[in-house]
Amino acid sequence: MKKNFMVSLMQTCSLIFSIFLLNFSFSFAQGHSADKMLIQFDPGTASTDITNFQNSIGAVEVAISPVSNIRLWHFPTFATAYANHGWIDINEVVNGSGNVAIVNSSGLNFFNTIPSLNSGANNSGNFNPIATCPYFSITPTAQTPRVKVAILDTGIGYTGPNHAPIFCNQNLFGPHYTFQIGYDYVNNDTEPRDDHGHGTHIAGIVAQMATLNSNFDVQLFAFKTHDNFGEATLFNVSNALDMAVLKGIKIVNMSFSYPITAPVGNHPDPFKIALDNARDAGVLIVASAGNLGGGGVANTQFYPAAYDCDNILSVASISCLRTLSTFSTWSATSVDVAMLGENIQGPHYISGNMVLKSGTSQAAGIVTGIAAQLASNMNTIHYAPLKCSILEGAQYDINLEGLVLSEGYVNAEAAYAHLMNSCAPPPGGTTLGSLPGSVTNVQNEEVLSVYPNPFESDLTVSFKTEQEDGEVIFTVTNAQGSTLYAEKRLLQDAGEVMFSWNPNGALAPGLYFARIQAGGQTITKKVIKE
Repeated sequence: MKKNFMVSLMQTCSLIFSIFLLNFSFSFAQGHSADKMLIQFDPGTASTDITNFQNSIGAVEVAISPVSNIRLWHFPTFATAYANHGWIDINEVVNGSGNVAIVNSSGLNFFNTIPSLNSGANNSGNFNPIATCPYFSITPTAQTPRVKVAILDTGIGYTGPNHAPIFCNQNLFGPHYTFQIGYDYVNNDTEPRDDHGHGTHIAGIVAQMATLNSNFDVQLFAFKTHDNFGEATLFNVSNALDMAVLKGIKIVNMSFSYPITAPVGNHPDPFKIALDNARDAGVLIVASAGNLGGGGVANTQFYPAAYDCDNILSVASISCLRTLSTFSTWSATSVDVAMLGENIQGPHYISGNMVLKSGTSQAAGIVTGIAAQLASNMNTIHYAPLKCSILEGAQYDINLEGLVLSEGYVNAEAAYAHLMNSCAPPPGGTTLGSLPGSVTNVQNEEVLSVYPNPFESDLTVSFKTEQEDGEVIFTVTNAQGSTLYAEKRLLQDAGEVMFSWNPNGALAPGLYFARIQAGGQTITKKVIKE
């Protein structure tokens, strides 16, 4: 079967200037530019009012993000009226404007840092990212509709014939692949050449998965947001994410991380706004949990994986033995699931030869490919069923208890089964933001529905049965089998029995099981507490 695999690097309509990155001396560093500001105005603010205010404080607008409407303002020199004022004073002046919704003077240059990775040669010649450990399920059933995936990273390597992008190299991925030149947010051109290596490796992981599944047709959009040091500004990343939304892309890979920091004052985080806009568009963001090294530190958290966003799926790394990688970040509250992230095969950005690299980035790359294959089975791609199916299909492992929310690693075939059943979108195109999941007892057509899943406070359970009498027992147990809640009802007639449970904040995030026992039968539904 002939397949089309397209890598599109999209041109943008807006003019984005290069942004100077401050030097720093330690990994996962961060900083801010003292002469730049991120600002957003209330909807409906007249353009003349914005221009007048901008001129009054001596600001120059560098760019504006196309969806989030976050403006990047630069101050070459303070306006005459504020000649004796410092940055904090200007910040206060901006805050005093009645139409300003967001102002953040330090959010511009928080560096999204691509970590250094262990690497080695691989001469297997087998186009399989997990060739060194082929014991994980990464190829679920897929259909032929094309799925768009965006990679926000360091670009891709140009190692094909006549220096064409790497995906044109027929010796690497075969003859049925095409490539379109696109956009580089770092250098402001339409050739996002990888001068670091990370982006090529991540994109190559997803591309290889297209060769493993005969029905999988993926279109990769590579946005170069990170420079040759693996660093980026949040403004560039926000712009790339906005462009992904505009292009109708529903799966975005963010294999980078930076330390959690609180927003300045009471102002919202500008990048969080871009993430929320992507959520509203139904976009699933697969984010690497972060690399620590030295055995890891308990509950160390990194953005964007740790953002409190329903559409983010954060991924830790495990070894071939299914134990947490020594370099991987872990958290039972902010890391959702684990996947193999050691010795993962992908192309080198200069030679095009396959090399092995390790990191939570590689684990997230594999999960991105799995999510794209799952999405090919959906008439309308939306993050809620995708995230639900991946979490519910996670393979429980005792080694991951208390380390990741699902206490398991991704199983593509199990995720597909849940996507088709318990995580299937509701009929009629209803809202997917709070997606119920259901389990059917085929023997007697009884249905157990649990929603929302994952849940934060209240858990609602619906049990539909044809039984007209007898007992119905609802229980919630943890992964160790301990009963946390039990409630008994007497059936009066066939129909629907509803249960509701609120653990009142005493329940730790993690994996739990909702069970209904009736008529000698037991139906179990996996639930996730966020």
